[in-house]
Amino acid sequence: MIYSENQIQNYFKSVETELFKKDRIRINFKRNWAIKFDNEQGVYALFDNGNICYVGETGNLKKRMMDLRRTLNHSFRRVLGEKLYSNRMDYFKATSNKKFSSEIEKFLNAYMEENIEVVMIPLKLGRLEFEEYMIALKKYELLNIKEITEAF
Repeated sequence: MIYSENQIQNYFKSVETELFKKDRIRINFKRNWAIKFDNEQGVYALFDNGNICYVGETGNLKKRMMDLRRTLNHSFRRVLGEKLYSNRMDYFKATSNKKFSSEIEKFLNAYMEENIEVVMIPLKLGRLEFEEYMIALKKYELLNIKEITEAF
C-alpha cells in the first residue's frame, strides 16, 4: 500500500497529539525502574518541567530508558548537562567516551529525577521519520543534537 504525503502528515500529527495526551512517567534511576517498560520499538518524548524537550526513537523502549542513566549512552544527558552545568569550574564536555565530573553526574541525576518525565508510544513503522518530523517542525525547543533540514 502506498500512502500519500497528506496521510503520512496526518499519521505523524496523530502520534504527536498522543505524546501530549498520555500519562507522563517521572524518571527514576533506581535499578529496577525500567522493568515496567516493554521491549518494544517506539518513540518517546522527554518533558522538562512539563515542556517537551527531546524526542527520540528506539528499537527497544526498555533498554533506551535504562540508557538515560548513563551519560555515555544518551545524547540527551550530555546536552542537558552542558545546558545546566557548563558554567561550573569542574565542567568539561562529556562525550560517548567520557562522562561529566562525578559531581556534575550527581547533580544531573538529581535534576532528571526531579524534573524529567517520559512518554513512550510503541511504533513499529516510521520511528526515525517521526523523530525527524518533530525536530523539523521547529515548534518545540528540543535538545536533540540532530539538525534536520528537510521540511515535512
